[in-house]
Amino acid sequence: PGYYYNNGTKWLKLFSAEDSFFYMPSTILPTDENDPAFAGGLFTVDLYTTYSKQFNLSGTNVAVSDNSARLPVYASDELYYFVTYYDDTVFDNVKINNAGILTYGLKSEFTYSDKTFMNILLKVK
Repeated sequence: PGYYYNNGTKWLKLFSAEDSFFYMPSTILPTDENDPAFAGGLFTVDLYTTYSKQFNLSGTNVAVSDNSARLPVYASDELYYFVTYYDDTVFDNVKINNAGILTYGLKSEFTYSDKTFMNILLKVK
């Protein structure tokens, strides 16, 4: 999908609104080592699954201005995943793989503050 142009040797996609980035939907990141997301010293959060469930509007706690409106849901391999900020006094060893799986650890004796969050963005490839 999209519009393309030929540069003389290959077809390249033109920039479109789909190519822009968007913020990850609100996601609660666990910090309790008793949480099932904690194993082997790291937390694992499937960002792609969280995004696709929320953008598919599959929850019961959603509201839409027009029931025919839809949000784009891309396959996990059609997206790049970015953490553009995280509280480095709380989170440690933050990584995201190509499938949108976020892993992170916690600093010892961390203290939550107003800056204890992550900015997570997704970009269409």
